[in-house]
Amino acid sequence: MIQRFTPVWKTAILLFFAFTFCYLIMTPGSMSGRGYISEEMDSGNRMLRIFSSWLTGQPAPEMVWSRHGPVPVLFDLPFLVIGKYVVSQDFMLSFEPILFTAALMVLVFLWLRKFATPWMSLMLALAGAFATMLWPYAYIGQETKQSLFVLLAGYFALSRGTLRGWRGPRVVSELPEASVSLSRTPGL
Repeated sequence: MIQRFTPVWKTAILLFFAFTFCYLIMTPGSMSGRGYISEEMDSGNRMLRIFSSWLTGQPAPEMVWSRHGPVPVLFDLPFLVIGKYVVSQDFMLSFEPILFTAALMVLVFLWLRKFATPWMSLMLALAGAFATMLWPYAYIGQETKQSLFVLLAGYFALSRGTLRGWRGPRVVSELPEASVSLSRTPGL
């Protein structure tokens, strides 16, 4: 069954691609030397080696944990795998905070649309995307995953409509809170 998108969702999808494109224009294409990204890359590569050795039946190397534990690294894994085959892992990992920041601002727009006018929602989303620290953080990769999941947890907790009556697994609604709390627990 094909479901038609509402004008709000069409605008949200357009905003996601627009924010992503604007952030991509200014990206340096590298994450090396910025924050703790090298720790997450090392931890992610070690996770991939452990998984590969587990599949082939060889002894697994010891895990190297990043300072925020395994949850943020799990979101890095697809970019690290693609980076092995396309350009470099550093280059591909530089796209992750851009996508998370664009998704964060789309979530802000969708949340604002529930109680503000379309014009005000768009202007506040644009202001959040380009007049706050989210823009520079999209390039250095600091706290974009945590910010998205904190806002997503609030959105799930306070949303009204079909999500409120949704009887799906409770784990889905608690996933954002769990990922935020686990990502802040060092040494897991």
